[in-house]
Amino acid sequence: MTDYQFSNLSISSLPAHLETAFEYWHTIKGKRIAPTWPEFDMMEIPPSLLPFTMIKDVENNPRAYRYRFYGTALAGLYSSDMTHQTVDDLENSDFGKIIHQSLDDFTANIEPKYYRVHTHSKFGREVVHVLLRLPLSADQSTVTHIVSIIADHMDKDDFHKITD
Repeated sequence: MTDYQFSNLSISSLPAHLETAFEYWHTIKGKRIAPTWPEFDMMEIPPSLLPFTMIKDVENNPRAYRYRFYGTALAGLYSSDMTHQTVDDLENSDFGKIIHQSLDDFTANIEPKYYRVHTHSKFGREVVHVLLRLPLSADQSTVTHIVSIIADHMDKDDFHKITD
């Protein structure tokens, strides 16, 4: 079994390429708690990050997180395109439960989060990447969509060497 740990990092420590995406989100947010999905233009995300970007719709009754957009690099890295599926549909059900819980925690507060995600493969090798999550809100009281951008990732061959 693989384990996962999310460590909160300060938004003020964002690397420049993620800071660009955050600043765009912050600008369109204005004085509200979050921008709406129609306001969010994915073409404003730096082109190098777009393939590592996910957009999730937050569904209620029951709570689910459905991938509206799943970047091409992620689809290649994980050998699966999750577009239109939920995190509960992930092949690794343990990972799906951990992601679901982390998204529940994220949606409890309407604020951006920056994480370092530590993973240990079944071979014991540590995998680390950083993740920026940005909330979107249609009603300005709940998170209705989530923009997630993964950075400091590894290439597909290295990833499969330690996870297969």
